[in-house]
Amino acid sequence: MTAGILFVSHETDLGGAEHSLLDLLAHLDRTRFTPRLATSRDGPLAAAARALDVATVCVPLTHQSRPVKLWNVLRGARALRRLVARTGTALVHANTLIAGYPALPAARTTRRPVVWHVRDVAWPALARRLAPLADHLIANSEATARTLPEGARVSVVHNGVDARFFTARRERVRVRRAIGTSDATFVVATLGRLDPWKGHRVALDALPLVAGHAPDIELWIVGGETFGRSSRYPTELQEHAARLGVADRVRLLGPRDNAPAVLGAADVLVHPSIRPEPFGRSAAEAKAAGVPVVASDCGGLREIVRHEQDGLLFPPGDSAALARCLIRIHADPALRHRFAAAAVLDAERRFTSPAHGRRTDDVYAALLDATSAAS
Repeated sequence: MTAGILFVSHETDLGGAEHSLLDLLAHLDRTRFTPRLATSRDGPLAAAARALDVATVCVPLTHQSRPVKLWNVLRGARALRRLVARTGTALVHANTLIAGYPALPAARTTRRPVVWHVRDVAWPALARRLAPLADHLIANSEATARTLPEGARVSVVHNGVDARFFTARRERVRVRRAIGTSDATFVVATLGRLDPWKGHRVALDALPLVAGHAPDIELWIVGGETFGRSSRYPTELQEHAARLGVADRVRLLGPRDNAPAVLGAADVLVHPSIRPEPFGRSAAEAKAAGVPVVASDCGGLREIVRHEQDGLLFPPGDSAALARCLIRIHADPALRHRFAAAAVLDAERRFTSPAHGRRTDDVYAALLDATSAAS
């Protein structure tokens, strides 16, 4: 008989945390566990979960304004408590910080173990006080784990990488032709949501410094705005590129369904976040695709990119240092190839989706065994 796991996600669109959740659902050991997903409303996440044969249910989990935040947490906890009791759930897994607020009281009042997945390096004071009440915390990196309060029970489980990234390099020529870029162009890519703290301006500022040494350089900016919310940021990036005189070298490609293939067609991935990343998903994906990474030396990126082994690290926000890294990689194809080969081997060792699933399965099994022994 399998144990029911209730996954809780307040978000309904697909960001990094949600893609990691889907990856986990796809690799959960179904001979031991039966997953169910509770989310705020039907949407892309629920649809993708159903495609993985995961039952979904909508419960009130969102809160848009501070005055009603507590009320919505209590309402969500009550709905989750009823759902746990009705479905015979054995364990509750909160996928994000916000999902943990209603999931924690729902699990505690029904006497089910609760796992709180930590994907942020800056938790509010309330979350830090509540974290030790969870039966177990899963941190997506050592950098994230170091921010958690003492006394919390923590396992570090790196996110998995979709298997498509490991074969993405095969489509390099086709993808470049579709985008209109020659195979001889030195393509630097960024991959992720369009948010100022992701450091796109740092990459743009580095571009004119590199262009004198690498006249064939082109920057691809791949990704959309956070969950479809519209702003002037993409336009601001285009305007900034024009002021720098590099607009003809920059392509804003938007969100892509074929992101693995687009990434695999690049020569280098730049991950120039100006504040610490809890993990740095696109850096791990690039390594799986055999693409060297140049990243900010902070947060989870320090764990993903092994400096001088499969990529380079530079001080956050330092566009001149980023430019020096890119000039070096452009000028030394042998170094680029060595980094690429080492990156794939390390990704196969640390960032595969099956390994992500197995390590999480082990957390569940240990908690359920302890619960059974205590009852």
